Amino acid sequence: MSIQDDDPIPWEDGRLKISDFKGKPPQEPIQVDEEHVENAESVILINPVVIRTSTHKTEFKFEEVGINALFLRKKSWIFDGDSMSYNKKAEMLIHEQGHFDMTQMFCLMAREEVEKAINGKTFPIHSTTSLEIEQEKQSIVDNVFYSIVEKCRKRLKIDQDEYEIATLHGLKPEIQAEYTENFNSVLRN
Repeated sequence: MSIQDDDPIPWEDGRLKISDFKGKPPQEPIQVDEEHVENAESVILINPVVIRTSTHKTEFKFEEVGINALFLRKKSWIFDGDSMSYNKKAEMLIHEQGHFDMTQMFCLMAREEVEKAINGKTFPIHSTTSLEIEQEKQSIVDNVFYSIVEKCRKRLKIDQDEYEIATLHGLKPEIQAEYTENFNSVLRN
């Protein structure tokens, strides 16, 4: 199954809405302090890399590397959203938007690190056959980009878990407000 099968929304498309949560919740609800827990699934995705090869095929540069934060609609769910009050939905959306905002923050960090790694650099190719050249290019892509993004993904997972604990899944409004203010100051100002 590809990311596209999950009907993704790029972070730049704006704030999440209740209708964006299209996944099926588990049969047994997950609860914290007798409140249902929702799920907002987002990922950092590396788009296909566009590579320009020199005329001699002995080196190449990266023209573009797309790194985006995506919200996965079909993996995100709300437990019994129909019976949820307007205020509860609003609180839930603020918390789940926080997960998506955090993903965007790490996406921006990954973009910055990748840009530093490739800015003005030419990567040599030592292979001679077309197949070996493509394998060598892919190896460089894996070593340069995927290692940076994977480091950001691992740190994101830790920070997402800390966010859940600190806000008690959004049930601590004062702490949630602090996180939301931070996300807005970093991403929307």
